[in-house]
Amino acid sequence: MSFLGKAWNLTKNIGAAVVNEIDATANEVKQLTEKYEKLSDDELLKIVGSDGVFGKSRREKGVAAGILRKRGHDISVKE
Repeated sequence: MSFLGKAWNLTKNIGAAVVNEIDATANEVKQLTEKYEKLSDDELLKIVGSDGVFGKSRREKGVAAGILRKRGHDISVKE
């Protein structure tokens, strides 16, 4: 196989990996959103404010903050 053929195959494999990762992330966010929409505002505020070793991930905090914003809260996520 020529250099260009190998380069093309590598590019396709990388593209497929990126698409799979994006798909997995989107599914995780969708599942978190469905789960967190059932929580109370106080529970969501605890998630947004959690930090330290046992704190929630940035993605979890972002989903919780997004739901709180939709409910009318003025929220910023702590990193």
